[in-house]
Amino acid sequence: MTIRILDEDVANKIAAGEVIERPASVVKELLENAIDANARRLLVEIRDAGMTYIRVSDDGGGIEADQLPLAFLRHATSKISSASDLRSIRTLGFRGEALASIAAVARVEVYSRPQDQQTGAYLRIEGGQVLAHETAGCPAGTNIIVKDLFYNTPARRKFLKSPGAEKRYIIDVVGRLALTNPHVAMRLLCDREEILSTQGNGDILLAIQAVFGGELANGMVPIQGQLPPGTITGYIGRPELAKGQRTHQVFIVNGRCIESRLLSSALERSYGSLLMTRRFPVAVVQLQLDPAFVDVNVHPAKSEVRFQDDSMVYRSLLLAGRRALGQREGDRTWQMSPEPKREQAQWIFEPPVTGRLEPVREMQNQYVAAKPQPMQVIGQVFQGFIIIQTPTEMLIIDQHAAHERILYERLRRQGKEAAIQELLLPVTLDATPEQAHLIESNRELLHSLGIGLEGFGGTSFILRHVPTILASGVNWSELLSQITEALAGGSPEDALLITLACHGAVKYGDRLTLPEMEALVADLFQVDCFGTCPHGRPTILRYSRGELERRFGRQG
Repeated sequence: MTIRILDEDVANKIAAGEVIERPASVVKELLENAIDANARRLLVEIRDAGMTYIRVSDDGGGIEADQLPLAFLRHATSKISSASDLRSIRTLGFRGEALASIAAVARVEVYSRPQDQQTGAYLRIEGGQVLAHETAGCPAGTNIIVKDLFYNTPARRKFLKSPGAEKRYIIDVVGRLALTNPHVAMRLLCDREEILSTQGNGDILLAIQAVFGGELANGMVPIQGQLPPGTITGYIGRPELAKGQRTHQVFIVNGRCIESRLLSSALERSYGSLLMTRRFPVAVVQLQLDPAFVDVNVHPAKSEVRFQDDSMVYRSLLLAGRRALGQREGDRTWQMSPEPKREQAQWIFEPPVTGRLEPVREMQNQYVAAKPQPMQVIGQVFQGFIIIQTPTEMLIIDQHAAHERILYERLRRQGKEAAIQELLLPVTLDATPEQAHLIESNRELLHSLGIGLEGFGGTSFILRHVPTILASGVNWSELLSQITEALAGGSPEDALLITLACHGAVKYGDRLTLPEMEALVADLFQVDCFGTCPHGRPTILRYSRGELERRFGRQG
């Protein structure tokens, strides 16, 4: 085996690959440098999804003429001067690799002038080699043009996605930085078309409106919280705004937009049962912390951070989210306040006229105190849905989702005094080693919820009693599997309540008598959060009388 030292050109291209993955990486690094230079106005222009042309112009501090070539050397930075500075980083860029990495794989031109000087400087660099450096007339600030990205590393181009996808990456990067820095006016042009523009007046809601649109901005509620080394601020979306992906979650730590499973998990858990399954909340959350509490030097692209105390950060965001949503902490879980403000009301869903569910928050005040009056239960369709008539509307209730919410609330309220029933014939259940460990480790919790599992040698257990809500005909092996899944999650107690409620509820396909339907409907309107089941799915759909009349042509 022969050990070789890589020549500088190869080493620089390898290093560039860690920082510059695609055109969006170039845009991100240049924008972060501009923000660090105290820019207040930024223009980003791209052509051909950034492959042939990227320009970032700012009105920041600018770079001295004799310093301009140094900015493109590896490990050259104005952000830190010693290793001790790494313990309290307050800037976005600090590694000294961004400009060098860009210059290693593209053709770059730079015009820059400090605010206090009359003339500026021009630099042209290709493949890491300086080809021109001269005096130039230019506005104060810095204007960087990046052409022909990866022209000297064609293999890198093969791993890029379609132009449309690469363009979306750039839009996402600019949008996230605009949300992170609402005090900076940003404008994005793609092939000479304006895609994004923010005012830069410091109003985060206006920035959210520019990036996410007015509908989302209008549905956001403020979030505030304290943690020992700092604060939590920002906005989170009401449950009905949730998306199918986490693309609308923006987490900002000390002015740096990051990706964090920890923060996503805390935020999503704060919604409890208000979210539908596989739906994710919209959020722009800022954490301002003592820099010594955060390690930002854990990823080449600076997209991740490490907290000194993960559990404290997780708990603080969880509590802040619950407060923002108008929830309170009970014995078992968080729930909607029994007297919510109108803008924090339950969510009853409109049927899809436009192909999607729409929130109808205005209905809440009719139902908070009591069920609608007068109200007539008409019957059951498809042995799964209950039809209700009021003077002005037709309501459709999902019988399983509704009963699941009712049972969940009963279980939550009964606390540690779960009503149980002994099984006439105890059931022997075989578990996997992992399941057996989870059961043994949570024996006390299971007992408090009325689940009587006793060891029966090896990984087998005997089920002797269950909560009274569990109906006959339960598949006990399936229940055991779901119980252990709940125990393995981040909130086992609440997950267990949901599991038990699901197994105890009437099923889709169960035929109900009229008195049974009337009792179920009456019980539903007596509980909090009656608009969704514990999994977050809607319990009620609503058609107005006027809508039905319009559909049948009975209105002029």
